[in-house]
Amino acid sequence: MKDKFETFFVGVFALLFSWLGVLAIPVLALIAFNLMDYATRLIANKVSGVPNTSKKSVNGIYKKFGMWVLVAACAIIDMVIMQCGQYVGINQPLKFIIAIVISIWLVFNEFISILENVRGMGTKVPKFILNLADKILGTVEEKGQSVVDGIGSEVKKNE
Repeated sequence: MKDKFETFFVGVFALLFSWLGVLAIPVLALIAFNLMDYATRLIANKVSGVPNTSKKSVNGIYKKFGMWVLVAACAIIDMVIMQCGQYVGINQPLKFIIAIVISIWLVFNEFISILENVRGMGTKVPKFILNLADKILGTVEEKGQSVVDGIGSEVKKNE
């Protein structure tokens, strides 16, 4: 039974990594951080005396679902650009670049939320880790904008 269980998970992860490629790591990180953020929010609320209502929990789940919709939509846009972009003068050098950028951005937003939740539990968080998260978030936004700017320049060149 253990072998079948292991084989199943190896197969699932092999399929995931082969289909998503480089996008697999940020997707797995986002899953982990979504779960950690949800759990730490529940604990931080308990510590601070804020009631955990089902409405708050459901809204948190909706927010996480929205993140996944955003990643999926960006992956679809990436696929459309990769398959059809050349016909309108858009060249995309990397597979899933837009989805990767948005996934990393979401991962660091979740990381910042986790850090805030951990602080809400009474745990000290070193200032440098907060600065690191903010710095990386800003860098991802800049890189994402440069991808968008690059696409715009390709279209103008081919007009």
